Amino acid sequence: VNVVVSNNFGSDTLPGGYTYNGPPYIIGIDPVDGTVAGGTSVLISGTNFTNSADTTVTFGGSNATQVVVVNFNTITCQTPPHSAGVVNVTVTNSNGTHTLNNGFTYHGDPALLNFQHSKTGNTLNFTWQLTEPGDNIIVYRGNQVIANLGGGALSFTYKETSFGYFRYTVALYYNSSRV
Repeated sequence: VNVVVSNNFGSDTLPGGYTYNGPPYIIGIDPVDGTVAGGTSVLISGTNFTNSADTTVTFGGSNATQVVVVNFNTITCQTPPHSAGVVNVTVTNSNGTHTLNNGFTYHGDPALLNFQHSKTGNTLNFTWQLTEPGDNIIVYRGNQVIANLGGGALSFTYKETSFGYFRYTVALYYNSSRV
């Protein structure tokens, strides 16, 4: 808008001298999920992000860290620790507040539960449950990998071709580490 200054001696106008900014508005978040430990680097896209010292970002009511208003349309930050589940993401600045409902999902570290195995003849059956999917599940016979399964697999069947005692291990991997 134009800024007009008037007094007894006249007036002067500064065209486009002031800009009204509306409240922030979140369009999207990348990535949309991370670990309960926090520390996930997040890029928030939207509009009306101002580089004011009072800009805050919360995930499920907890303050994000390392909040940087990159420009009018982009904020980067680190997620705070939070319990597993879906949370709202809120951006607040001097012009207002906007919340993206169910904007981010916290995942706990995955774990194998209720592991069971059975044998029929020379066929072995393994089943389990997962608290969260991992990156992949590897089945070992001794030190030899006999299967590399997707991180959400819940069973595996193997036909043994040798006789003897063998140790089988089902290992869940998450973030390149065995859990």
